[in-house]
Amino acid sequence: MSNETIKPGEQEAGAVGGRSKIYKPFALYMLLLPFMASSGFLAGKEIAQGEYNSQKMEKISKQVRVVKLKVAVPPGVVLTEAIVSPAQKADVVFEEVDIFANRSIGDEVESLKSIIGKKTKYGLNKGQVLVQRDLE
Repeated sequence: MSNETIKPGEQEAGAVGGRSKIYKPFALYMLLLPFMASSGFLAGKEIAQGEYNSQKMEKISKQVRVVKLKVAVPPGVVLTEAIVSPAQKADVVFEEVDIFANRSIGDEVESLKSIIGKKTKYGLNKGQVLVQRDLE
């Protein structure tokens, strides 16, 4: 080694400049950026297409009307006109709702008029879909 001192701002001839260290990781990220962007775009496109297909199927799927309970009903209750179709909205026990046909079991009660005069065999829970075997 020589006795010469290096002044600030000067570098040795064999030293690697700080510039090349900065550009190596940056170049790597720039190389990976198109791959990351395209894979994210394609994955998002597949998800969006799946959502679109499921919404389309729901629109064209057949729906059936069933009777659903809004409150619990104990066993042995005779379903009279006053219970099935009350005069006040606050006293509603049953409601008719539409469900997709592929989710029905086939034994559901389809209208409120068909249950008038029948008796419950079992206790019925709130939110339950009423089926024929629950009635006598």
